[in-house]
Amino acid sequence: MLKNQWRSLIRCKPLLGTYVEITAHTHTNHPIAYRDLKFCIEKAFSIIHDLHLRLNFYTENSELSHLNRLAHLRPLEISIELKAILLIAKEIHFHSEGLFNCGIGQCALKLEKDHVQFGDLADLQFLPHNQVYAKRPLCLNLSGIAKGYAVDCAVDILLKQGVAAGCVNAGGDLRLFGQKAQKIHLRIPHLSHALIELGELQNGAIASSANYFCSPISPQSLGQGIVDPQQQLLSNSPHSYSIIAPQCVHADALTKVLALSQQVLHPCFQRYDAKPFIFYHDKDTF
Repeated sequence: MLKNQWRSLIRCKPLLGTYVEITAHTHTNHPIAYRDLKFCIEKAFSIIHDLHLRLNFYTENSELSHLNRLAHLRPLEISIELKAILLIAKEIHFHSEGLFNCGIGQCALKLEKDHVQFGDLADLQFLPHNQVYAKRPLCLNLSGIAKGYAVDCAVDILLKQGVAAGCVNAGGDLRLFGQKAQKIHLRIPHLSHALIELGELQNGAIASSANYFCSPISPQSLGQGIVDPQQQLLSNSPHSYSIIAPQCVHADALTKVLALSQQVLHPCFQRYDAKPFIFYHDKDTF
């Protein structure tokens, strides 16, 4: 009897401020034929593209920008997708005691408005009929969680389409599913273009955060770096922070909790079945 032979298809597109690579696998005894993998991958890219438009902090006509402008003025109806990621973000904000906080958009834009005190996720209320209301003006930036959420949504699409195994990688925030393991590599903090092998991952997600390419004078890099929500400044940590978890959305968000707390035993990690790693600057060890 012939053994199952895996066949793979890989596609890559610029989305979410990075390059998103989707790999899908099938095999000889699987109902999804190789020719169907392209269709499955395109459906996964479609949901990522939709989220890219909805959650873009730097686009004035995005749904997130619409919420930031109006949610403190009146109850505002939002999409199921935006509501889902906000609920996750608010939950992690609560359990991390504010270490994970999306209410830092004013830092990236360097807003200086007299008499305006921006709120955060604690000020956001969820009302019936997919409506929200904010007690104070908001400037939410979901860049600290959006890539992980989009990766999970893409994986869900691939699974629903019946893809046997695969990987969605959004600039290093990635999730694998199925019976194919993959070697995982991380950037070395003091040699950001060099990689070190962490091991193999199967049916799980990993995300990493660091300030390799961030500059305090660049609004876009400040929005993508590790921001201390209390000081509202870019963290000066030279280290790299990685989280392995079942869901990429949790892995993505919890890297900020690890970076700001410096505690590998923070209660958040046990709650989300997450494993933290700190890769120290000037050291080739964790």
